[in-house]
Amino acid sequence: MLNQQIVIELKKALSYNRLLIRLFIIGLPILIQFFIIKNGYTFSSSIEVFQRLLSGFLPMIFPLLMILIYADSLVIERKENYLLYTRTRIWLPTYLLSKGIVNALLAFVISFILIFSTFLFAVYIEPGFSFIQYGGVANPATDTTFNQFLVLGTFTYGILYSSWVAINGMVYATLTYLLTLCIDNPFIALSIPFVWYQIMNFITAILSVPQFSPLSTIFPYNLTQQELWTVLLPFSILLLATVGLIILLMKRKRNEWLI
Repeated sequence: MLNQQIVIELKKALSYNRLLIRLFIIGLPILIQFFIIKNGYTFSSSIEVFQRLLSGFLPMIFPLLMILIYADSLVIERKENYLLYTRTRIWLPTYLLSKGIVNALLAFVISFILIFSTFLFAVYIEPGFSFIQYGGVANPATDTTFNQFLVLGTFTYGILYSSWVAINGMVYATLTYLLTLCIDNPFIALSIPFVWYQIMNFITAILSVPQFSPLSTIFPYNLTQQELWTVLLPFSILLLATVGLIILLMKRKRNEWLI
């Protein structure tokens, strides 16, 4: 039953119009950043171009973009009273679990595709078209966190970094989805991860520990290279919050699932 419902949810989520709109919205910040840097900037390497493409609007609104992938679908269904009809044909926890799995899966895959396709474009495709000007002296500031993986090869670096962003995207999307199950007010539920993201960026800046900000641990291109363990602190907090919400929801009685 769960497997069948997951397939149904995937078909709903991967409808052509919905998928195309989501991909366009999520990729728009990178596209805007490309047009900003393609004239008037000179770079020393394609990796530097890749890093600059991810240094624009995307880091500031990353959790918000993860909501748009699929986490908002439950809010829409609750608003339209769709769940009242759904519970007559399928056990509601099974239905909600299938939506949560699809939400997490899509957030991971789309985040990975977004970052890895940007990497492929900057490193392997763009140099052949010469949209970007090269010849600048290498800037020490571009030696950022995750560049440690470059010793394993450029392609491996792209895979590993894209996976890291995708994992974070999955956690943000999952946390948002779980909050919509726990909080009746959809605006508050959808806003909490984004507000936390912004507040923690501000607090870590005030405390002079920007290496622990949520933004810099996912998109570390505003700092020089840090130890890899530093990126795990905000991620661990999010992961613990996500696990805590899952445990809380699992303790609900059957009648409490009748949203």
